[in-house]
Amino acid sequence: MNDSDSQVRTRRQIMRDTVESAVHLVRAVPCGAHQFQSRIIEAEQERATNIAAAAYLISTAQAALVISNIGADSLFASWYQEKAQRLLERAIDVLAVAEADLE
Repeated sequence: MNDSDSQVRTRRQIMRDTVESAVHLVRAVPCGAHQFQSRIIEAEQERATNIAAAAYLISTAQAALVISNIGADSLFASWYQEKAQRLLERAIDVLAVAEADLE
């Protein structure tokens, strides 16, 4: 296994952990849904400038989509979906800048 494979697996595991943590937070912690919504808003507003930041945006978007799909916070399902879309768009923008820097 080369470093690239290891890095991909690590980022995948981070995404899985982010999703698990968010689902637990929303389902099991009092005010957890509000806490996760705050994380989404912070991610949306943070200055994202590198691939690690893009990976975080993607992981957070994935967590938002999972929560909207499992009905853990059904009142906000469409909000989670909308925010996930925005986070993914931001991640693509960050990757485009990183790609341009490589050229």
